Amino acid sequence: MSSKVLYAIYEEGDDLLHAVETVRGKGMDVVDCYTPYPVHGLDNVMGIKRSRLPIAAFCFAMLGLASAISLQYFTMGYDWPMIIGGKPYSGLPSWIPVCFELSILFTAYGMGITFFIKSRMLHGMEADIK
Repeated sequence: MSSKVLYAIYEEGDDLLHAVETVRGKGMDVVDCYTPYPVHGLDNVMGIKRSRLPIAAFCFAMLGLASAISLQYFTMGYDWPMIIGGKPYSGLPSWIPVCFELSILFTAYGMGITFFIKSRMLHGMEADIK
C-alpha cells in the first residue's frame, strides 16, 4: 500500500477551489487546505459535512432561558413575592438581563462539556486514538 502526498501553493482562493474540485473529481482525498484567510465554499468542495454544534448551542441556550424564566417566575411569583419599584410580580421585561446571562452561561458550560464528551477527554474515559 503506497500513500502519496501532494503539496501545492496557489495565489488565489478561486484557483484553490478549482484544484480541489479537480483532485476530488479524480477520486483522490483532500485531507486539509491551509489558507491565510477564509475561502468561502472550500468546506463544501472538500466534502466536509456541516457541524451540528450550532444545534447543540441553541438547545443549551433554550435550556438556560427556560431555567431563568422558571426560576424568576417561581421566586417572584410564588415563593417570595415582592413589589419592587412598582413593578408587578411577574414582570418579564425586568427579567431580560438574567435570562440573557443564564442563556450564555448554560451555552458556555454545555459546549465545554459537549467538547469533552465528544473528544473523549473526560476523566475515566478511554481515549480513542487512531
